[in-house]
Amino acid sequence: MSFALEGRRALIIGAAGGIGEATAAVMADLGADLVLVDRAAPDGVAGRIVAAGGSAIALGGDVTDVACQAAILKAAGPLDILVYLAALCPWDDWMDPDWDAVFDDVMAVNLKAPLQIARAVMPGMAARGWGRIVLVGSVAGRIGGLIAGPHYVASKGGLHALVKWLA
Repeated sequence: MSFALEGRRALIIGAAGGIGEATAAVMADLGADLVLVDRAAPDGVAGRIVAAGGSAIALGGDVTDVACQAAILKAAGPLDILVYLAALCPWDDWMDPDWDAVFDDVMAVNLKAPLQIARAVMPGMAARGWGRIVLVGSVAGRIGGLIAGPHYVASKGGLHALVKWLA
């Protein structure tokens, strides 16, 4: 199979549901050993994968916290694949008095954490001569909006630029 992932270890951040859960299921079907992360450990997703004969562990934590990132990466071990899907897309008013704090939270989850984690896993991938990094953006970041707020649009636009820079 041209997409076989046997012997590859993948870290999926944002794995509790939706696109993350579907990504985990596909990667498990392709044979990857999975480390699944979300704010609360996605035990249900990992359990379904293991019950179907796959390999998965579930971890929970705040990926914007550097100590948490280090603990996740230590528990994950050497990685071949990073898939970062976690995101905040608040539906607030940018004129709200607390909007600056929300902006900081969105940037931390949607842009800074994937940068920090990619920076942490790339040296090992390079040393092993193989690695794949997928940082999931949004059409909002490509076209400047839709109905998303400016913080989400800026974070996803920044993520698109980061991916180009990393490539």
